[in-house]
Amino acid sequence: MISILCTSRSGSTNLSLYLQDVLNINLINSPFLTKEDSIDYLKKGNLYKLMIHRVPVEYNSLYDFGKSIINLSDKVILYDRKNKIEQAESLAFKKSKYKDDFTKYHTKEPYDNLDNELVDGCLYYYKKQGEVIKKLSEEFNIPIFWYEDIYYENGIEKLSNYLNIKINNKSKKRFLDSNKKERIINTKNNLI
Repeated sequence: MISILCTSRSGSTNLSLYLQDVLNINLINSPFLTKEDSIDYLKKGNLYKLMIHRVPVEYNSLYDFGKSIINLSDKVILYDRKNKIEQAESLAFKKSKYKDDFTKYHTKEPYDNLDNELVDGCLYYYKKQGEVIKKLSEEFNIPIFWYEDIYYENGIEKLSNYLNIKINNKSKKRFLDSNKKERIINTKNNLI
């Protein structure tokens, strides 16, 4: 069982699709969506994308949830985003425009009319979630992989070494190319 323990709006969907393709493994996204869902439902032989803030009902602590995921998994990828302001803007814009219709959260578009109060609220929670991921990293000696490094630096090479797999350039271009970014920042369609 491989688990990606991540924050939202971090490129984790495309990273999980890349790993599903490269590892040829069954991917299960965010399995804890209802009150009945339990960590006991996680099974070996799967790749799980688990957002740190979506905890099953038996957990009151993000840290305790993360610790349990680490103990259950054969390998854990801790994944976050360095630029918390852009991450918060991304969530605030999508929440403001689409509410909880997550099917539209991957629409490529310019982010306009940001609600600064909503951005500040999102930023607060992303900082808290980032602190939990950092604590898990330090306690369990697991590296944190970053959105900015995966998409713009050599992060995919480091992740491949960590998982002991080869980089699949075709899958990398398909899922992790910088043109996969959803935020259009100017009229020339440059994306972040």
